[in-house]
Formats: sequence, C-alpha cells, structure tokens
Amino acid sequence: MFRIILITACIALAFFLYNAYGYRYYLSDIRAEADNAMSFGDTIDADIRIIAYMDYGAPSSRRLYPLLLNLVAADDDVKVTIRPVSSGDTFSDLVTRVAIAAKNQGRFMDFNNVILSRSSDLDENFIEGAVMSLNMDYDQVKFDMISTDIEQEVQKYQREMALLNIPSLPYFYIEHVKMEGAAYTVKELRQIISDLRTGRR
Repeated sequence: MFRIILITACIALAFFLYNAYGYRYYLSDIRAEADNAMSFGDTIDADIRIIAYMDYGAPSSRRLYPLLLNLVAADDDVKVTIRPVSSGDTFSDLVTRVAIAAKNQGRFMDFNNVILSRSSDLDENFIEGAVMSLNMDYDQVKFDMISTDIEQEVQKYQREMALLNIPSLPYFYIEHVKMEGAAYTVKELRQIISDLRTGRR
C-alpha cells in the first residue's frame, strides 16, 4: 500500500513540475522552429516571442488578433507566431485548413488580416470570398485542404496543445508566460513584456 501511495505521489509531483516548468523546454523548441511565414513583427531578432493558438471560427480568437497587431505596432522588438487550431467542429476545421493552405501560397498573413479582423460571424461563403479577394488559386486551396501535408500540420498543432496542456482557445505565450483568452489591453501586455525584459518574470 505504501508503495502505491509513493508511486502516486511521484507521478503527481512529476506532473506538477512539468506543468510548472517543463513546458518551457517544449515551448522553446516550438519557438525555435516557428515558421516566419506564419509570423509578424520582428521576425529576425526579436527579444520577445509570442506563440498564439487560435480557433479562427471563434469570436474570442478574432478579438485577440487585433490586440496582438496593436502590440507589435507599439513594440518593434516583438515577434508573434500564429498557430491555427481547429476546435473540432466542421467549420473550424475548414477555416483552419484554408489558413494553412493560404500559407502555402504566401498569403497567410493576408488571410489572417481578412478573417481574424472580422468581428461578426463567419460562414463558408465569406471564407471563399476571402480566398478569391486575395487572388489565391482557389482550386489549389481546395486540393491542399485535403492533402496529407496539411493534415499532418493540423495534427501537429493539436499535439502541441495537448503537450502544453492548453485548456481553451485562444491561448498564447509571451515567452514562457501563459495567457488565456483575449481580455487584455496593450498596456497590460506591454507591462508583462517589460517585466520579462527586466527579469521580474
């Protein structure tokens, strides 16, 4: 009985330590391989890096995107990398795949600016219209959406969420600082960044 209690305690401690500190090592790997085609801001030598997981179909994620744009406009030493993640429903999966397909045509950020800056609800007609308005190859988009490469990328971001134990979307990291939701101001985010730069976090 004591052995079972000891094993259980060790497992609980390991989980606590990973959740408190271990995720930082995994997150550093994600930042290191972050695709600049899915990033904005200072993509060369930013001293603050943000990884943002977003469900494009969710209004809360679309509230976060303009906030991050405004943050980068206020601080030119910040890099933001977007991770499009499907929440599992059909529409969310559709728009996630279109976003990745847009990256393949060099229009990821353009697509974001159309989709994630929209406050009202999205539908398939709006997504199709966005693709056409950006002069993307629509047939190629439809082909890419069902390709093995995009399926693997969709699954990759889902695995990242699971390994990072992300509870809900949107969710983002300012370096190692966990941020949930979109109810922040640029001033609040800049204070966190200032604390990171001065070693207070």
